[in-house]
Amino acid sequence: MEFEGSEPAMGVAMRTPDWSQLDDNLRAAWRFLAFECTEEPVQEGPPLLPPREVGLTVVLDLDETLSHCRLEQLEKKPDFCVQFEESKATGYVYVRPFAQLFLQVAARLFEVVVFTASSQGYADQVLDQLDPDRRCISARLYRQHCVERGGAFLKDLRRLGRPMERVVLVDNSPVSLALCLDNGIVVSSWTAENRVDRELLELLLLLQQCVQQASVAQFLVERYGLRYMVDMLRQQPELIGAEFG
Repeated sequence: MEFEGSEPAMGVAMRTPDWSQLDDNLRAAWRFLAFECTEEPVQEGPPLLPPREVGLTVVLDLDETLSHCRLEQLEKKPDFCVQFEESKATGYVYVRPFAQLFLQVAARLFEVVVFTASSQGYADQVLDQLDPDRRCISARLYRQHCVERGGAFLKDLRRLGRPMERVVLVDNSPVSLALCLDNGIVVSSWTAENRVDRELLELLLLLQQCVQQASVAQFLVERYGLRYMVDMLRQQPELIGAEFG
């Protein structure tokens, strides 16, 4: 498991990305995290999840993390199709390798929640295929549960009603982690071309390490240092000036 654009992070704290190698999407994400989004007080309201005693809550993104949906088929047949109500278009969905195995194993070890910035109508169609008996995913959260800032949909783990030291958010988009940098694991974006991807198997091993920690947040800070990298960019804006200007 490693952060996109960085050297492998296994056992090494706070390695910084090679800024010149990041694609445009990741460059924009880092710019947003460093200069366009600041942490803020948690929104008022009841917790998003019902009370429950759990060892570790694993919050999973959907698109490009567990599956990928596109409007045109690849040469390989899609795993299933969904319908978009507003546009009446058909979406062809490809499931990331080992996604269903990952969910089955993870559900035995952790509380598993899917938190997507997609619409509920679309997401439910995908999740009903990934977890048809609703035995693996204990809760589903959608776009309406996100915090919108600057056109981006942020996932605020503080609203879940779980201790922050026992929650981890897995997402392919660094922007989604803006309000919980210390609790995030960034996975590579999967867009269906790589059919031998093993990211979810590696993730499962990492999460098994997380559950053994007194504080998941501290473990992830020492392992990935996402907040460190954001703070570094804020303190040295010339880095972004050199790479992004």
